[in-house]
Amino acid sequence: MITTFEQFPTTIEARLEDLRRAREHLLQEAESAPMDDEATGMNPGQWSVAEIVFHLYLSEKGTLVGLKRSLALPGQGAVPNEKVLREEWERIRTQVGTRAVKVKSPLRVAPANAPRRSEAIALIRQSRQELLATIQTVSYEDLLCVSMPHPFAALGVLTGAGWLSATAFHDLRHAEQIREIKQS
Repeated sequence: MITTFEQFPTTIEARLEDLRRAREHLLQEAESAPMDDEATGMNPGQWSVAEIVFHLYLSEKGTLVGLKRSLALPGQGAVPNEKVLREEWERIRTQVGTRAVKVKSPLRVAPANAPRRSEAIALIRQSRQELLATIQTVSYEDLLCVSMPHPFAALGVLTGAGWLSATAFHDLRHAEQIREIKQS
């Protein structure tokens, strides 16, 4: 069971592998949870597995829209140096990759009206295919040259590649949340 990634990804292949492994782990946790929490949380203030998966779908769709928009803009910036990229990744790893830092979800990705878990899982599979299809149309350098702000100021502005890592760590964060639900 993976709970975090400790190795800074230096290539697009490494970032894609982190995305793949995190999503695989998330789906294992989500699909193995009891199916008695279909759409709404059983405990007030606690999301159900379906709501968690739907939240991740909404987040990934938002990331995809932002990446497409950023990649379509003319005059991208320069590729950041490795020190800047490592610092970005470390912020992501320590703030998104751990449930020790608790935050309230932005409203635009709150799982209001979540579908049944099976539908949410189908949606998150679809959003990942769309994200990967978009990434395949650009170079790693393109992803390093574009940036957009994260809704949490502590994370700051992330490169397109940083958003891929943030997405992977976000999956791991919520896989852990699902595991906690299953244990309670």
